[in-house]
Amino acid sequence: MINTMVFLFFNLFLSSIFLISAGYQLNKISKFQIQLNTVESGLFGFIYLGFISLFLNFFLPLSKNLNTTIFLLVIVFFIFQNKNKLREILEISITSLKISFIAIIFVAFSSNFDPDAFLYHLPYSNIVNDYKILSGSSLLHFRFGHVSILQYINAFFNNYIFGTHGIIIPISLAFSFFLLYLINQISKILRNDNYYNLHNFFIVSSLIFICLRMNRYSDYGNDNVATIFFLYFISFFIRNFETNTLYFKNKISLLASFIFTIKVFYFVPLILSFYLWISKKNFKIINLSNVICVFFLFLWFLKNILISGCAVYPASFTCINKLPWYNTENRSFIDANQISLESEAWAKNWNTYNKKQIGLGKNIDKIESQKNYVKKFFWFKEWSNVHGLVILKKITPFLILILILLILERKRVYKSKKKGNNKLFKILLITNLIALLLWFIKFPIMRYGLAYIFIQFFLVSYLFIKNKYFSKLKYIIVLSIFVLFSKNLIKIYNNFDKNIYPIIYKQTTYYEKNEDDFVIYYTKNNELCGYKKSPCTNYEQNIKNLEVKKFLNYRFFSLK
Repeated sequence: MINTMVFLFFNLFLSSIFLISAGYQLNKISKFQIQLNTVESGLFGFIYLGFISLFLNFFLPLSKNLNTTIFLLVIVFFIFQNKNKLREILEISITSLKISFIAIIFVAFSSNFDPDAFLYHLPYSNIVNDYKILSGSSLLHFRFGHVSILQYINAFFNNYIFGTHGIIIPISLAFSFFLLYLINQISKILRNDNYYNLHNFFIVSSLIFICLRMNRYSDYGNDNVATIFFLYFISFFIRNFETNTLYFKNKISLLASFIFTIKVFYFVPLILSFYLWISKKNFKIINLSNVICVFFLFLWFLKNILISGCAVYPASFTCINKLPWYNTENRSFIDANQISLESEAWAKNWNTYNKKQIGLGKNIDKIESQKNYVKKFFWFKEWSNVHGLVILKKITPFLILILILLILERKRVYKSKKKGNNKLFKILLITNLIALLLWFIKFPIMRYGLAYIFIQFFLVSYLFIKNKYFSKLKYIIVLSIFVLFSKNLIKIYNNFDKNIYPIIYKQTTYYEKNEDDFVIYYTKNNELCGYKKSPCTNYEQNIKNLEVKKFLNYRFFSLK
């Protein structure tokens, strides 16, 4: 067991150095003139890796050979560039040790995000590792139509150094880099300031929030990672809003584009980024950084169309009809409108409502039932009694600690004469409120709108604490970090006799079907694919309605 922990720690350490190196490379390529510290470079390293992995998968599978080669090239190239900067290399090594310490406590003896990880996160990463882009993959499983860039990043960490379990590393590092970023920012705030301005309070609130609400690896699918980068975006946005330089705008654009590819519903960063560019027209909008952003988003939309037939699945107005893998005239095809309806109904607890109706002896057509359920606010009572209570329960510890902070910090000592903060506050309030309302009306599942929920509470709380003097802040911070680490240490203690790595597949029986010398795997009896065989689906009936075709050197799935 000790050997396994040491090996995991070593893998996390190497991965941290790799991400920091990748972030520095992105900084140079984009010609940024804002110097990023090592922790922020690690966060930007995810963007670099996401872009590279997405681009390469159009032409090649992300095989172990390819992943290992790029991994080593990035690190060797970075060391070569900085061979005379021993102090910088030492700083990166120390930062990577800190990140690895946080990450191993966070990920060790944890579970994967069930069921989504085994439904489509892990199976899609498996496809990316084994094949170059497989057009029409959503015919196997409709959720392949709305995968995240995170599935590509996870797949990239499957190499000869880390092995297959490398795919669990990126999530733990995203959390660890962001946590260390917040701790460093709070340390800086306590040294240089003595009152709550908008940025200071956002950093404090974010730390409390992730320590109390986002403290378990098993809760981390695409949504929580998107939330982390969203919160980092807002922090960066607030911190640099008044500078409004070209380099700040470029970085904001990159972050916004990346967040959108993690979770399409987190579109607010794109709106805020667009606002910055149009608010002052004296900057060159056409520059290398923005070209990278546009090309990145173009590749993402192209990938979506090739996988599902829609630029944003399942938004039907973005779909191209009569593709081999998307054709609403085919009776066996489940179109985007139907998937959208079903997703919205389930998000509003139609499943619990339907069980009650069946218990009363009512047998209503599924589609008609869902259509009637989501009309107006018929769904609200059921939702508020089920998931609404779940949200309240999960957010309560954070709200209690913020309330305690508001009560303890009474003394108002500083009057800000800056109008920029008021303008920024209004911008954030309006854009976030609109997004929060859209979330509530369409898909009110907590994880879908977690960032919007948090930011709204943050903005309201700020009205009561702005410009107040720090007096008890240190105690609140220590308490929050204590909760985070004690919860994860208890998890390690309770599961020490189990596998240190989160499992990536369960005990599953795999069946196979050969289509034109191409093997498709499937499972039965509600068993899920996980990461073992690819391509794989848990919908056996889907395979009956598709065929495998070939164009040039590419395979693709087509409707029969």
